[in-house]
Amino acid sequence: MPTTEEPIWESTTVQNLIRYRPSGTYFARFKVGGKLVRQSLETAVFSVAVVGVDNTGETSLQLVN
Repeated sequence: MPTTEEPIWESTTVQNLIRYRPSGTYFARFKVGGKLVRQSLETAVFSVAVVGVDNTGETSLQLVN
C-alpha cells in the first residue's frame, strides 16, 4: 500500500506567500542577492498575512538597495 505524504510547504494564491503546514504559519518568500529567503509573518490568518507580505517585500528591497 503506497503512502502519500503531503508537502510541508503549501503555496497560496498570493505571490511570494507560502504556508508552513505543521504550524499553519505564513511566510514571505523572496530572493535577495540571488538567495531564497523565507521570513515568518508570525500569523496563521490569511488576510493578515497578505498585508504582511506586502510590508515585508518593501523592507527586503530596502535592505538590498
